[in-house]
Amino acid sequence: MEEEAGGSITSVPLRTPLVGRLPLPENVPIMKTTQLNHVAIHVADVERSCDFYRNILQLGPLPRPDFDFPGAWFLLGADQELHIIGDRTADVVGDHRGNHYALMVDDIDAWENHLIAQNVKYRPRATRPDGAFQIFLTDPDGHVIELCTAVVD
Repeated sequence: MEEEAGGSITSVPLRTPLVGRLPLPENVPIMKTTQLNHVAIHVADVERSCDFYRNILQLGPLPRPDFDFPGAWFLLGADQELHIIGDRTADVVGDHRGNHYALMVDDIDAWENHLIAQNVKYRPRATRPDGAFQIFLTDPDGHVIELCTAVVD
């Protein structure tokens, strides 16, 4: 919106860049995000977290640049990453209906059996209204992780 000399507001012409997006003013360049690159979590003990993400979530480690703070990187799926950042002192706030991140899994039964075998506490499997399955678990610092399946057609 622009203000005219007399103080009244006029609307700016809008354009719709893509189906399903809100219209943008004409003077705003059309840009897009291409994908989620990484999720970063703050942890108290990097080694304890690495053990959890390697052995419980079975994530593969990635090379990490030589930052001046402790941490580790792991591969999530095909090309997204989990960045663990050490020296956490603040509380973690996570909840299955609040702060969490979700990982799509290939076989929810196998994952549930793995969690049971590893004595990992988790919320009982739930089915979303669209038919996808969900299991929520918590890492050693309290970060909530959802394991989910694809939507059932």
